[in-house]
Parts: sequence; C-alpha cells; structure tokens
Amino acid sequence: MPTDEPAKFIVNTSKAGSGALSVTVDGPSKAELQCREVAEGHEFTYTPTIPGDYLIVIKFGGNIHIPGSPFRARISGTF
Repeated sequence: MPTDEPAKFIVNTSKAGSGALSVTVDGPSKAELQCREVAEGHEFTYTPTIPGDYLIVIKFGGNIHIPGSPFRARISGTF
C-alpha cells in the first residue's frame, strides 16, 4: 500500500456479542482513524503519509486482543 492513499479494513463484529471495540493505528506518521458501521460490523479508514510499518491493534471486550492482533501494515513510498 502506498502513502497518501486511504487504507481500509473491516472488523467483523456481527457475531461478537456485546462488548467494547478498541482500534488503534500506530506508525511513523499520525494516522487519523475514521470508522463507520457496515453490515458486517465496522469499517475503518486511515491515510498514512510516511512509509514504514504500521501496527493495527484491535481489542474487544476490554483489553483482549482479537486473534492475530496486532496486525502489521507495510506502507511503501518515499520520504
């Protein structure tokens, strides 16, 4: 994924039950996270401005990581 292009992912919460969902994106640039509800759960969008590795941390029901979290997204581009 190149810099300055929106990156999207969906967190499927359709069978999760009740609980708090927490999603953060950490990396070399501040990535403002936007969220909207979709049929499967929640769609998140962020636009990285600097290349590098970003960590996407997804927790549900408090401080419990979902399987696979944190996820790594490698963003390409030049400085």
